[in-house]
Amino acid sequence: MNAREAHLKDLLVRGLSGEAASYEAFLRELSAFLRAFLRGRLMRVPDEVEDLVQETWRTWLERAPAGLSEPRAWMTRVLRNLAFNARREQERRSARELAKARAEGVEPETDGTLEAQAKLVDALRTLEEQHLSPLAVRSCG
Repeated sequence: MNAREAHLKDLLVRGLSGEAASYEAFLRELSAFLRAFLRGRLMRVPDEVEDLVQETWRTWLERAPAGLSEPRAWMTRVLRNLAFNARREQERRSARELAKARAEGVEPETDGTLEAQAKLVDALRTLEEQHLSPLAVRSCG
């Protein structure tokens, strides 16, 4: 058990013995760690991060083992599993929506990238050589 884990466990034990400030510190510190973990490794959308952190705490309340020696490690594992399940569900939902759209003869929306690239190519073709050379040097050099 590392020093961070030992600190969290100490806060938890003191909090469960009635020290409200220790329990609040445990919740605050572990929540900050979970948010940072998600933002740094798995997700970038703040609302999704917050939803998963809340879901992780719900799981803690429902299923945390008694006498847990490493709460941060346990919560991180729960968080990873929830994030994996959320991503898998999003992929399934997207696949279902795409299949439905194709069945209805609707093409998926694009972000306009191809159209923008085509306009750029057309604009570049209208440039004279003297104006085009610096662009070629800049993009290739």
